[in-house]
Parts: sequence; C-alpha cells; structure tokens
Amino acid sequence: MDTLNIRRFKEDDLQALYELLSDEEVMRYIEPPYSFPQTEAFLHSAGLALSPLIYAVETANHDFVGYVIYHDYDEESKEIGWVLRSAFWGRGYAGKLTKQLIEKAYAEGKSAVLECSPAQAVTKHIAEKFGFSYRKRRDGCEVYQLDCDAWFHVACIDPQTFVISEYRHPEEPHCYLLCGETEAVLIDTGLGISDLRAIVDSLTGLPLTVLTTHVHWDHIGAHRLFARFAVHEAEKDWIADRFPLSTDRVKAQLCSEPCLFPASFAPESYRIFQGEPQLILHDGDRFDLGGRTVEVIHTPGHSPGHCCFYEPERKYLYSGDLIYKGCLDAFYPSTDPQLFYRSVKRLRDYEILRIFPGHHDLALPVSLIEEIETAFSLLERQGKLKQGKGVFEFGAFQIHI
Repeated sequence: MDTLNIRRFKEDDLQALYELLSDEEVMRYIEPPYSFPQTEAFLHSAGLALSPLIYAVETANHDFVGYVIYHDYDEESKEIGWVLRSAFWGRGYAGKLTKQLIEKAYAEGKSAVLECSPAQAVTKHIAEKFGFSYRKRRDGCEVYQLDCDAWFHVACIDPQTFVISEYRHPEEPHCYLLCGETEAVLIDTGLGISDLRAIVDSLTGLPLTVLTTHVHWDHIGAHRLFARFAVHEAEKDWIADRFPLSTDRVKAQLCSEPCLFPASFAPESYRIFQGEPQLILHDGDRFDLGGRTVEVIHTPGHSPGHCCFYEPERKYLYSGDLIYKGCLDAFYPSTDPQLFYRSVKRLRDYEILRIFPGHHDLALPVSLIEEIETAFSLLERQGKLKQGKGVFEFGAFQIHI
C-alpha cells in the first residue's frame, strides 16, 4: 500500500480541494457538491485556520488523495474522519488513515469520535472494525465513540466459522474459530492482550482445541487461556521451555509502534506464553469436528514447524504467515527461504477457494499464492534466495530474506 502523508493545507491546494468537494459521488452522503467560492471559504475556515479542523492527505508522489478531519470534539476526545477522492476508494486508505488518527489521538491522551450519515455503510464498518461503538445521533449523523477496551473485532465467515481480529495493533493478527457438530478448533490465539477466551465462549460451547500455525509470540499470546493446544513437533521445545526470543525483545516488538491498548493491559507485565502442548501436530494429521474436517499441512520456511490448515469440504486454507498481503519474513536465523518457497509450491496440490491469512487484509484473491510462488522463483533464478539479501517489493507483498 502507498505511504500516505498527512500535512497542513496550503493556498495552492484550492483547485484539488474543489475537484474533491464538487464531485457528486464523493459528496453523496455529506452535503450538496460545493461551488468554487464555497470551497475557498471552507479551505480558509477549516484548513488554513490557526488551529485547523482538516488536514490534506497525499501520496509519497504528492498526489492529492483528500483530507482527514482531526480536531477537539470535547475535553476527552478528538473527532476523526476522512473525505477521499473516488479514484482512491477501495485501496484500504480509509482504514489506514483511521489507524493513524487513532494513534495520534492516543499519543495526545485522547479517545476518538467518528460521525457519519446512517447511509454510510463503509464508514460504519470501519468504525466497528477499530472498536468504535454507537453512542447517539446528532444533527442527522450517527456518532461513534472509540471503546478503549473493545480490543477484538469478530466477523462471521459462514454460520460455523468466525474470524477474531486485533486490528488496533500494527501486527493485525487473526484467529479463526471453526465449529463442527461435536467439536471446535481455534487456529492461533493472537497477541494475548485481552480476554480472547470470553470472545470464544460467547461464540461456542463445544469442546475446543487450539491449533497453532507456528510458535511466534503474535500467534500464541492467549494460549494460556485454553486447556488444550497443539503445535508441530518441530516447535514443541519452543513453546515448552525454549522460546527463541527474549521477553525484552518481544516487548520491544509489541510496543514498537503507537497502539491504543485496553486499559486492563500493562505492557510492562507482558510475558511470553510457555506450556506443555497436549497434542503434537504432524503433516497430514486430520481433526474430525463432526461434519467438518481440518487437515494439517506442514509448511516450514517462516519457522521450522509452521503449519497451514486446510478444509477439504469448504476448500478453505488458513495460511498463517505463509500467504498474506504484507512482508513475508524469511530472514530470521530460524527461517529458511528455500523451504518457504517449497512450502508455497506445495499448495498447488490443494483446491483452494478462499485464503484466510494470519495478518492484515482478509480479502485475498486465490491468485496471490501463484504470485508469491512466481516471486520466489524469480529470486531463486537471480541467485537471491539467500538470507541477507534484503527486502524485495512485489506490489501487494514483500519478501524479506
């Protein structure tokens, strides 16, 4: 995704702002399209004021994207929002800007408020995704207040499958709850920042096993809340007594970027989970949940015991850190770029209709698997598929080796 810069407005932004605010599609749920004099007055009163209400947004190439709203709402909150050119819709910019504004408010010791028309479904979805709750109506708009303790976002994939996400943290990890007729599995437990068990218990009362894609801190954080968990045999020692990173390094990663943690969480008290697994995973193992089967695919590379999980009936792939939009890491001492490549190639053997990744964007095309395989193939042909070669950019993803 492009880097977005938020800056103060300038006089010479007038024409770009007019093109934005005179666009009927953009203004559909806001106000009637602005005339040039209206835009000029708005720029001076809201954008060029001593204490601005709005700020310009541009790409790294200085293309004008639109503006964000950021100003005092009351003594405890900042109002946030965005108005973007239609050419930039559908790129995830609104979510990215929401996160930046929440973090800015948090750094100033404030919560956040978002107002929108009742008809703005996309805005309401983003508000709910980031933990905002509906509070009231004001002047025809719905007012959403950031709930600092609403850490998880839960979405229904199908009536028996749920994704539980932690969008407020830069890692944006996902856990997946799969319910059968007699049993359930939870794939990964995320960061361990809030009470994941309470969320899971609200969704199912079935006997439950946690399946671990891999023993990294951002995937095992809440394992302590569950009685039964499974890891691949290659990482049994990591979770039992020999985690490869120190607690201080994990804390540094956990807090490497601003994050509005829930009030109940104290980063200084964070501990890496250690425990004895009740089950050991092997390639080809199957879990019968009652009318639903989950198969283990050992996919080393990102870590020695990394596993994907596959559902033959639904043709769902839970890809962990093997396939996602973002930076695919194979540069740590415990990673192996060649094995990573082989694991991606192995997915050819499976008929896959949907991919559910361990992090970030959930809307992944199945073609992303082929794109990642092609990228690894290119690096291998160029003699670059070796650790220490750096970060390689491929549009929707990067490969760090």
